[in-house]
Amino acid sequence: MAAQQDASTTRSIFVALAANVVIAIAKLTGAAFSGSGALLAEGLHSLADTGNESLLLWGRREARRRGCAARSCAISMPKGGSITSFT
Repeated sequence: MAAQQDASTTRSIFVALAANVVIAIAKLTGAAFSGSGALLAEGLHSLADTGNESLLLWGRREARRRGCAARSCAISMPKGGSITSFT
């Protein structure tokens, strides 16, 4: 069941990606013909959505990869039991 759900999720991301590409092209074409700044902004927003979906696909692929000791993301708790984060 998990594999079927995983495939369904990936398929949904690809469908949304394709739809956003088509929408972005339509909006940017409309902006080019009409000179509308609002339509240009909407087209760029659709391109940003396309980028987000691309990052989702990349993240899903990276999550399936096997980790290695050199690049471990595991958090080890210090003796005091608190985690310090530096951002």
